[in-house]
Amino acid sequence: MNSSSLHKWNSDTGLNHFEKILWMILNWINNNWFPARIDSNLSIGDFNPVVTKDSWELTYETMTSPSRTLAKIFMLQLPWQEICAELGNVHILDIGCGSGNNGVRLQRWSGNMVSTYVGMDLKRHNNWKEVVGKLSNLSFVQTDVADVTRCFKAETNFVFSQSAIEHFTDDVKLFHDIHAFVSQRSQPVIQVHLLPSSVGLRLYRWHGVRQYTPRSISMLTKVFNDCSYARLFPLGGKRCNIAHIALRGLQQMSNVDEDHTQILQHEYSDRVREAIVSDAAEVQVRPSFYALVIHSNWVRRIF
Repeated sequence: MNSSSLHKWNSDTGLNHFEKILWMILNWINNNWFPARIDSNLSIGDFNPVVTKDSWELTYETMTSPSRTLAKIFMLQLPWQEICAELGNVHILDIGCGSGNNGVRLQRWSGNMVSTYVGMDLKRHNNWKEVVGKLSNLSFVQTDVADVTRCFKAETNFVFSQSAIEHFTDDVKLFHDIHAFVSQRSQPVIQVHLLPSSVGLRLYRWHGVRQYTPRSISMLTKVFNDCSYARLFPLGGKRCNIAHIALRGLQQMSNVDEDHTQILQHEYSDRVREAIVSDAAEVQVRPSFYALVIHSNWVRRIF
């Protein structure tokens, strides 16, 4: 199978009313029953977000969802020193990079440990030129994910995606393409993919092709069972999901009263911060998001 979904409808391209209903039904089935098993090589990790004044200033942006904020905190808290010890110079390929801003962020979050960053996306963004102007070791490629293999360089050793693979119709095929490169390289490669959980069906509604569960993620990780270990980190939970719903209301009010909106934005920031800390204190049945780490050809396990 090339896809972890029961269908190939992508809501990004627009769906009629009938297709929207079927999209919701099939994704609900996918999230609750398909596939049947979890990859035995996929272990569940425990992420404890450190929410200090400094980390909050580095990761939180106005009107940002809890999931997006958690994803940024996760990347900030990666063991970058150990990653560098394992990989040597860090050479990143960002699949579905969008505006490309994560190139600058990853350099900052890693403490300037990124040697090169290549962002690829189906659409060319006007922001790419501005981002390249900030850091000379950043570059971008406009291409379809089906042609991802031409974006790998001999030195690529860190594959990253942020809220991207749920938009790809053939996500399993993408991981087969990455595996082909990893197998050929035979040196350590780390992947980090940040992706929506099943609650995204309610929170984001018609967004991309799918959401993910440990079962559907297993269809991606089992591709690497011959050379890797995989770890899945749930991010956020019930209180973050409630805060996300509050964000929708705030966005609807944002053009009504500028002064009042600024007060609400400050209150929302505090609410997100409290939700992240509160959710981290206990096991969450319905996480807001996932961070998937796959470490291939490893010398020393670091996750």
